[in-house]
Amino acid sequence: MDKNKCVGCKGSLSKSQFMTCRDCKQKYDLQCANMTPKSFLKFDEDKKRKWKCPECLSKRPKQDNTNTPIRSESQALDAASYVETEELSSPGVSSASQSIDVELNSVLEDPSPGVSNVTLRQKSQPVTTIAADDVATNYITEEKFRYIWRNEMRQEFKSLIDASSKGLSDQFKTINQQCIGFQESVTFMSKQYDGLQKELKDLKKLFSNTTAELKSLRDENKVLREGLATCASRVKYLEEENSKQQQWVRLQNLEITGIPEHKDENAEDIVLNVSQHIGVNIQSTDIEFAHRIQPRRATSASRARPIIVRLKQRTVKDKIMAAARKHRNISARDIGLGVESQKIYINEHLTKDNKMLLTSCKQKAKELNYKYIWTKNCRVFVRKNETSPPVPINSSADIVKII
Repeated sequence: MDKNKCVGCKGSLSKSQFMTCRDCKQKYDLQCANMTPKSFLKFDEDKKRKWKCPECLSKRPKQDNTNTPIRSESQALDAASYVETEELSSPGVSSASQSIDVELNSVLEDPSPGVSNVTLRQKSQPVTTIAADDVATNYITEEKFRYIWRNEMRQEFKSLIDASSKGLSDQFKTINQQCIGFQESVTFMSKQYDGLQKELKDLKKLFSNTTAELKSLRDENKVLREGLATCASRVKYLEEENSKQQQWVRLQNLEITGIPEHKDENAEDIVLNVSQHIGVNIQSTDIEFAHRIQPRRATSASRARPIIVRLKQRTVKDKIMAAARKHRNISARDIGLGVESQKIYINEHLTKDNKMLLTSCKQKAKELNYKYIWTKNCRVFVRKNETSPPVPINSSADIVKII
């Protein structure tokens, strides 16, 4: 016999819920042992050790052996009918009646798998609730059997419903707790959403204010740019006018470079000597002032400072400039102002900007092989050769004319 199968129904046994007979040591599942799971849980270890199977109970003295789990329903009913027949046909009626009573009490008190493995167990409702005429017969009728089966099924369903109700109640409690947690989460998210909405509203307001302020700054910047452009144009115009005025003031001035300095020299006498040497006779009354200028850089202090002379009449200045162009190779030694052979240059007294313009024109003219470049009335002119027309250069923008 397989130890893991029920002796009554030949089915597989549960790992923990089964009963072992005290006498025969055979194993029965709860259904064949006429026991509910709830009753099984109430059994302690002592009761489980003292439990007897229905087959061993049916072998007790003075009891019928018809209520075994092996016998079928038809055999049990035939046995009951046989006992009833013997009761009616034999003088030992009282003895048979007692035997039936013992068997009925055995069925009600110690239920077994019985007929067709139907579970029969004693309940709280006594057998006396059965109709009196059924009890008087002293055997199990079909109605008694149905009544017992109905009560057993009612108890089984009630146990199942109670267990299901308890499980559903626990599940509902869990679901309720989850719903409460979900509701709290939704409330928290709602508060967070309200906070975000408020922050978004504040950000929109701040963005609107920033946009308006940015637009105002753009308009102001535009006005400032326009004003700056106007100011720049005005400054440029004023610089040009100032340069023209400064150059106009120097229109009657000459700049003489290359004359060595002496401690007790007289600038006017030097100018008269140079003018006489190049063939222009002037008097001291023609000179308004004559002096050397301070060098702007310390590196040029070792060189002789230029002499600036202002003539009272422009015609005298033009005569000296015309004679100086004819005598380009005179030196200080030639006019008795020293032993040095350094050349003496006589030019118009230009402003700083015009000097830079003249230098740029000389560089560009040299690159493009221009032959002539000069100044007249403090204006710069260039000419490529003897046959080409002179080109006036009034500003740095006019250098592009040198092509």
